Amino acid sequence: MDRSLSHYTCSGIVAAVGVFDGVHRGHVDLLRQVCKVARQCESTAMVFTFDVHPLELIRPEIAPKWLTLPARRNALLRSCAPELEVVQLTFDDNLRQLTAAQFAEMLRTRYGVDRIVMGYDHSFGSDRLRDIEDYRRSCRMNIDRAQKFTLPERPELTVSSSSARKAIAESDFKLAHDILGRHYTFGGTVVSGRRDGRRIGFPTANIDSDSRQLLPAEGVYAAHVCIDGMEQLPAMLNIGRCPTLTNASRRTAEAHILGQIGDIYGHIIEVEPVARLRGEKCFAGIDELKAQLVEDQALTKKILGL
Repeated sequence: MDRSLSHYTCSGIVAAVGVFDGVHRGHVDLLRQVCKVARQCESTAMVFTFDVHPLELIRPEIAPKWLTLPARRNALLRSCAPELEVVQLTFDDNLRQLTAAQFAEMLRTRYGVDRIVMGYDHSFGSDRLRDIEDYRRSCRMNIDRAQKFTLPERPELTVSSSSARKAIAESDFKLAHDILGRHYTFGGTVVSGRRDGRRIGFPTANIDSDSRQLLPAEGVYAAHVCIDGMEQLPAMLNIGRCPTLTNASRRTAEAHILGQIGDIYGHIIEVEPVARLRGEKCFAGIDELKAQLVEDQALTKKILGL
């Protein structure tokens, strides 16, 4: 923060505003600062976020995939501190067009916000102000910018949603964990597929995931899965188009769970990729595919310590 906490006085809500996709360690640090300021002021801490990523409306062609879909993100935000209140705003054309001053006034009149603590690189409002003094003058509100968060053990690492997405795209799940402060996961509902895997001895759980959700790069992975939040199970994960069997028009995610498991159609599955084994490949035939899957399964067991 650019002021000592002893100088903070406010009569209303202390808030942070942002997308908070991934709720990474930088986000958590910012929200802890918000809660600290609120306690100093004997006030309430609140975080305002959005139902969609603003770029989905502003520039949909470059809108990023979600690290954590809104419902999961909101739950993670609430877990940052027991006193933190989470408000999800509808990001529409009306909200999009508000200047910083108009947005701040809306927070003041509708929610009683008196102070905003901004992330070190965050901005809000259609007028895209950058300097903190410009925000203070324009919004007529107590506004402060938090210090950039760095990991003591890795000060060179940029902790951001973008860096987490890049790490996942490059299958660097250890780096993603360092940024997020937890394992990267994705999930969805188990749905019926073509059952090609079952016919060749490698039945899979086909995952119907939200199209906005970030998936790893196409390929085969060693992974852990949880069904309906129960115990962790080892699995071999395939992300791609299954070129040998179906050559699907869109990417799919399917997990071959190692060991016996009952009917899980309609159940919720959460997947934690652990390591990428190889890229997706089109094989000459079923026998060649099966031989490769046997090798993949052996490597998966080795990686997962089975």
